[in-house]
Amino acid sequence: MNNRDFTAPYVFQEFPKWVTLADGSQILVENAEEEAIVTADKKEGGDPAADAEREALLAQAKELGLKVHPATGLDKLREKIAAAQG
Repeated sequence: MNNRDFTAPYVFQEFPKWVTLADGSQILVENAEEEAIVTADKKEGGDPAADAEREALLAQAKELGLKVHPATGLDKLREKIAAAQG
């Protein structure tokens, strides 16, 4: 037998995979839980002030060139932005 005759069985792996978000951007998810968080619709009755702050922080992080998960908490976003700024 030579190396050219080698065959291996194909094993399907679903994750990691790219998921397209509602805004058209893409993100790499590592498991089904992350995919569910990323693809879940925003829940009604959320705090509009927190949502507005999150959007502003995500925009600021994007301007700084940071790649953050859309479900990252506000505190973590603030920390990452502060670290990138100084």
